[in-house]
Amino acid sequence: MASRAYCFTMTIDVEPDHPAYDDPEWAADAAAFALSDGYGLNASYAQIEATAMSGTACERTCRFLITFEVDDDHVAFDDPEWAADAAHGALTNEYGLESIYGEVELVSTG
Repeated sequence: MASRAYCFTMTIDVEPDHPAYDDPEWAADAAAFALSDGYGLNASYAQIEATAMSGTACERTCRFLITFEVDDDHVAFDDPEWAADAAHGALTNEYGLESIYGEVELVSTG
């Protein structure tokens, strides 16, 4: 069975009353968990960084990298943006975080 590994960046805006405000790893873990547990992908996160802070709304913007492995029988094998969109949907709909994804790239094939 063939496999591929992809990565993408996720940027989130966090309100002060959200658990991820002081712990951006919380959001990165939620995105990776959604892909691993909910969609059967082996996902992990890295490179968590706070990128900006809004003075008016007291929001923080954080960014992190999600990497996932996928087998050739999964829809994300030829459509890695599917997984990025799934993580985006989980963060937005299940965890209340505004998020966007970008830079979807192939990391390796096997």
